[in-house]
Amino acid sequence: MEYIYDILLNFKKEYIDFFDWNTCDDIIHIRKIPIIKVDDKTLFNLVNKSFKFDSTIKQDIENKTEVYTRKGIKKIRYACLFTNGNKVIGIKQDKSINKSSLLLDEEYDVIYNTKLLKKQDLKISYIKDTLYDELNTRNHKELNKNLNLELRKTKNNPDKLKYLYLEFFEKQENDLNKIYFELLNNLNDNRKQELLKFLKYKNV
Repeated sequence: MEYIYDILLNFKKEYIDFFDWNTCDDIIHIRKIPIIKVDDKTLFNLVNKSFKFDSTIKQDIENKTEVYTRKGIKKIRYACLFTNGNKVIGIKQDKSINKSSLLLDEEYDVIYNTKLLKKQDLKISYIKDTLYDELNTRNHKELNKNLNLELRKTKNNPDKLKYLYLEFFEKQENDLNKIYFELLNNLNDNRKQELLKFLKYKNV
């Protein structure tokens, strides 16, 4: 079994790119973790689908991942890195599957150090697709969620909605459904941030 040492991982239910990590995330400092090389299709499925490891994989990786803690070093029962030679994903399985991207320089180190590693065929039970959308970042999702909540609060105030539409699109509109849809979907993220601040902090 090959190992990688001294990296950071941020396990979440959904795969999140490292540039979307937040300071409040439970980022863990890995002392060592096993790594398995797989083909492109398998790596794609690991990133984009829900799944469970079979007993063979679990036996191979059991208690082989070590994490630095304030009290010393502890073990994660089932955790591993997977790479196809171009991309790396960290996987942890306990009651559910959790996934982690890697920091860019650490991902590069993993790829470089596993160039000669042979690819393995894995038995994985795929449950459903959870396609990762690299363009729909964590911050983008959070922004849309918050904007949607604030706009819902404004739905019973037609005059305010019409005013906002005029402010942000510089034209008049009376169809409230259209106003709501376009404010939520037809602004870039910077303008959405402006609108969100406006909704939260200003009285119209």
